[in-house]
Amino acid sequence: MPYRAEEERPSFNTFLLCCAIIGSALFGLINFSFSAFHPDYIIVRQPIGDLELLRNGWIQSVDFIIFGLFMWAFAIGLRRELGGGAASAMLPLMHEITALALMIAGVFVHDPMHRIASIVIFISMIASFFLFAQRFKGDARWKGWSTFSLITGLVVMILVIMFGYSINNNGAYAGLLERMAMFARAIWLIIFTIRVAAGVRLTIK
Repeated sequence: MPYRAEEERPSFNTFLLCCAIIGSALFGLINFSFSAFHPDYIIVRQPIGDLELLRNGWIQSVDFIIFGLFMWAFAIGLRRELGGGAASAMLPLMHEITALALMIAGVFVHDPMHRIASIVIFISMIASFFLFAQRFKGDARWKGWSTFSLITGLVVMILVIMFGYSINNNGAYAGLLERMAMFARAIWLIIFTIRVAAGVRLTIK
């Protein structure tokens, strides 16, 4: 249930808002560690989803599902925090879609479902940056964050387009481009989480 702007944010909701970076950190740690034990897996060339097709690939499948659950928790936190105003409905929805698609990617390891889930993940992820840019616009507490979110969204979008082109044309750097997109998102999330944990609100004053 959303709480009022004048209320202090409950500590549990602060935790929910921090779940995106917790999930992202675990996701990166697990897939990088798992790939290190498979010398035949070329991390620069192959996408993260290829890890599901290797021996003990269930580990990466679980990694996708856990990441999805953390993203869903983040979406709940956003829905409780935002209350009303610009992008208040669409922002949590985009993250719920991302979360669901991540879990689907963990359940369906083969195409076409896995590829469809991946496309949905990237589209909803990119859309969320533009929605955040709209939300931060004109809010003195988040000065500069509208531009920061917009630039990050554009960088992620360009990297995802390059990743898509590479993976469909036997490119040598598909895995690197995908991870760069995830890394750009993670940087935004780290800084966002630090501000949220420090008590900066997203609610309309």
